[in-house]
Amino acid sequence: MITITKQQYIAGIINSIAQKYPDLRTKSKAPTFALAYDGTWHTLHKRAGFPKDQAKIIEKAYHDLYKVSGEFSNKNKAFMEAHGYIECAFGLKIRTPIIAQCVLGARSTPYEAEAEGRSANNAVTQSWGMLLNRAIIATDRRIEAAGYGTSILPINMIHDAGYFLVRNTPEHIKFLNDTLIEEMQWNDDDKIRSADVPMTASLQLGPSWDKLTELKNNATLEEIINAIPTFAGSI
Repeated sequence: MITITKQQYIAGIINSIAQKYPDLRTKSKAPTFALAYDGTWHTLHKRAGFPKDQAKIIEKAYHDLYKVSGEFSNKNKAFMEAHGYIECAFGLKIRTPIIAQCVLGARSTPYEAEAEGRSANNAVTQSWGMLLNRAIIATDRRIEAAGYGTSILPINMIHDAGYFLVRNTPEHIKFLNDTLIEEMQWNDDDKIRSADVPMTASLQLGPSWDKLTELKNNATLEEIINAIPTFAGSI
């Protein structure tokens, strides 16, 4: 019997959308991005070509579904109005001087203030991409400390994915799997710590992006050997 957590169940449903509903997923990208950056049904109608009635339904459904994100955004804007800056990941501060002199959401609010708010809010969320930098640096330090500096090499980072060259042995792959996943799951910061939305990650191994095998977190040497055909008979 296999037991999964509620978070794993929800993540599985979300991740299945790409396979089950590829057309709807593609169509959803334009309105999702527009609404995420404070667009309205007007934006969906004028820029994405949705009929007005449908655009209004999409806008309402989006804000109902992402209510917590909306509250987070509004909280950030209130902070900008009061302090003239917003704090991003790891203490980085961005000044918002125009907002500090205005009242957001009023009919008289200048466009420049609204634009500054959207940009600053985006900076807050995007800045947490630095979590990948933190994870790769911490992983590399542990690789060096273990004496694997010539066997496991960090080579690239793309948005939320780190890439390594790893020696093709079960022991080195297990070390990378155990270490990298632990560092990717780091959330020791009050701004991102959450019991409801944990940090998750997994390691995929292969010679190219189209030939990857996903390893389970904390896989044993035997599980790694069984997952990678070239290791058959190693133990």
